[in-house]
Amino acid sequence: MQATFEQISNLVTKATEIAETKVEIYKLRAAQKATLTLTSIISIMVIGMIAALVLVILSIGLALYIGPWLGDTSYGFFAVGLFYLLTGIILFFVRDKILSGPLSNFIIDKMIK
Repeated sequence: MQATFEQISNLVTKATEIAETKVEIYKLRAAQKATLTLTSIISIMVIGMIAALVLVILSIGLALYIGPWLGDTSYGFFAVGLFYLLTGIILFFVRDKILSGPLSNFIIDKMIK
């Protein structure tokens, strides 16, 4: 009878150890996925900042280039600013299709993999 209780006790102990190990494995997997997702987001942000800097420099160059054609350098800056205003308005109205959906899908895909 004592041997049976001892076997049951050992079985419960091993089951507890297995459960604790599985919990640790799930924690490590979640941490790994969170780290990979965060790393991807940070790398995209860095690339986005570099692209924004390039865009600013190109915009200044374009404004200085087309300014004399329009009669004054300031008109070139107004033309480039108007272009960005129109682009921003268009992006505002289509933001769900272009920005929100793909961004959400990207984050979910990174979390699932």
